[in-house]
This record gives sequence, C-alpha cells and structure tokens, in this order.
Amino acid sequence: MRFKVVRICNSEANTCIPLDPVKFNLKRTAEELRKLDFQVDSKDLMIIAKKEGVEYTVYRTGKVLIHPMSKEKAKEAIEVFYPLCVEGSEDD
Repeated sequence: MRFKVVRICNSEANTCIPLDPVKFNLKRTAEELRKLDFQVDSKDLMIIAKKEGVEYTVYRTGKVLIHPMSKEKAKEAIEVFYPLCVEGSEDD
C-alpha cells in the first residue's frame, strides 16, 4: 500500500494517509488486532489500538494516526501495521 506520512505540528504524532482509495472494516480489524495482543477500544468512526506504548487510531478511510513516534519510525511502523488492517465494508 502506498501512503504518505505527515507529522502533526510539533507533536510526536504522525498521520499516515493512503494514496490509493481504501476502506477498512473496523470491526474485523479490531478482532485481528486483539489476536495480536493489541489493546483495542472501538468507537463509532475509529478504533484505537495500543501496543508497546504506541497508540494507533485507525479510521475507515485508511487514515492512521500514530502517537508517540518520530516521522521516520512512523514510516517503518505503518509498513508493518497497514497489512494488519482488514479491508472491506462493515457488512463483509
């Protein structure tokens, strides 16, 4: 998956944005992340997954907010994290 990483102001947060259209099934993504020992909190429009001191906020549109992490580390982390997300609609 191609994406760009944008650092948010002067914070330790980065937004990872897919360059190609994608839709994540948040319910199935949350289930898969729990199997991998992420702590997952499901919200209506997003899921928040935490592991090893890093928080990933995942949106249906494929956007992922990573905190705290440098931009360089976020690029590496999202390469590993994106494949863990399940594509498809909530009805799949």
